[in-house]
Amino acid sequence: MQTGVGRTGTWFGHQHDDVAPDVMTLAKGLGGGVPIGAIACSEKAAAGLASAPGGAVTHASTFGGNPLASAAANAVFSIIDDDALLARVQESGAYLADKLATLVREFPGHATEVRGRGLLLGLVVSGSPVAVVAKCRERGLLLSVAGDKVVRFAPPFVATIPLLDEAVSILRSVLADGIGK
Repeated sequence: MQTGVGRTGTWFGHQHDDVAPDVMTLAKGLGGGVPIGAIACSEKAAAGLASAPGGAVTHASTFGGNPLASAAANAVFSIIDDDALLARVQESGAYLADKLATLVREFPGHATEVRGRGLLLGLVVSGSPVAVVAKCRERGLLLSVAGDKVVRFAPPFVATIPLLDEAVSILRSVLADGIGK
């Protein structure tokens, strides 16, 4: 759900590994804030989902196919394409990954690894990511936790370099205070 619709710098996360999934689910980013769900699948997988050979796929979606959600999804695809946001996600993601890697060098043993692609990145910490995220929130930076050791970054596709720098600065101050060690 979270690696699709440009978040990792390609339309869909699987494209980084040159893999063709049989079935792919889409939601969240697809509607740009409007609830929507979708399923995309190969012809072979669709045949297995059809109620009769050559018939319609009967899979249902709570938020799929309605006119508002479909219009929102079309707008999301158009904006990402027209505004060249995939390239921006790649560039901003590489920049942020480099800045997070600097924190790994600055705080060895506390910040241990950078993971992810595009604007879906994680900083592995040796202690509690929950404590790091909570202190960052107090200082004005919204992050989330991914697993038991990862602080997750998922900034908007249009985040500017100064905003990314500000985010890293806040995180740096939290790590310097020994939070989550």
